[in-house]
Amino acid sequence: MRLTLLNKRGFNIAEALLVTAIIGLLMGSIFYLLSAAQSSRFFSSAKTEVQSEVRRAMDWIVNDVRQTINWSIGSNANDPSNTHIKFKKVIGYSTAGSGSALFGDFIEYTYDSNTNTITRTDLGTNQSWAFRNIVQAPFYTRLLDGSIVAIDPVSPGNDSPVFTTGNLVVVIVGQKQVNGASNISYTLSEEVKIRN
Repeated sequence: MRLTLLNKRGFNIAEALLVTAIIGLLMGSIFYLLSAAQSSRFFSSAKTEVQSEVRRAMDWIVNDVRQTINWSIGSNANDPSNTHIKFKKVIGYSTAGSGSALFGDFIEYTYDSNTNTITRTDLGTNQSWAFRNIVQAPFYTRLLDGSIVAIDPVSPGNDSPVFTTGNLVVVIVGQKQVNGASNISYTLSEEVKIRN
């Protein structure tokens, strides 16, 4: 019996290189897409984190400040500045004619540029909450001419002239670095009317 050999032919080098190049391009494209998706997820996560932290800090500050009175937040004992405010909350009105009755414990907000945090401390209970990724001092005021300036009493220890309009302007700038290169930033500002 005689077997006939069919014409068997293998891949030549050019065909093998072409297939390898095509597979390499496909794999490179897949890895690029996966890497881009992961970077997008990191950026999205960082953006959400910064926005959440800035909004949370703003909510706490605004809610607390709306419950105080201008002579408490701007008094000589509290020395407000663009990095620090301290005040007592109003809990009611004194029927003895002495005006608003204040809660016994101070609430204090302090910005630390070394750690990029704003810390809220209830000085009565010594409980603290830190708001992270804050990159700028947050406390400003609007002057009578309409301009917004950092709180900086002319004479520390004296009643602060910066609260003459009764407004505290809170500007919170959050920022987080992603992948060691790009920064995600988010800014929120609100003007809070302080009671007289």
